[in-house]
Amino acid sequence: ARQRTGVRNRFPCSGQRFGARSTSEKAWALAVPLIAGVAARYDAAAKNDAPRMIALDEAFADFDSANQVGYLRLLSDLGLDWIITCPDELPYHESLSAAMAYRLTLDGTVHPAFPILGDGRQVREPLAAATGEQP
Repeated sequence: ARQRTGVRNRFPCSGQRFGARSTSEKAWALAVPLIAGVAARYDAAAKNDAPRMIALDEAFADFDSANQVGYLRLLSDLGLDWIITCPDELPYHESLSAAMAYRLTLDGTVHPAFPILGDGRQVREPLAAATGEQP
């Protein structure tokens, strides 16, 4: 049976009901407790002057843009600093006060990296215009 929490409904991560969930719902159900656990460990640390770093690989696999923004908002709400790899562009959103990504390209055997900067209002690629690269 579902139990109401302050924000969302909880459901067990086993059985047919869990298996019937969408891919992003399953990912949320498995990721949120782990991410919250990392934040709790940082909260319990004797020193609180270090970055609260978390690294996530393919964090947005099969997530729609609304869920991507929600994921980033969760990381921000928990006060985490993050490094995320994703095959697509980072979902810049006004809820992100600052974000930086790199667009990697292939030019023969060289893989140039172009920074993409977002400040919650605009997204820009400062080196793309200078080098003639198309964003």
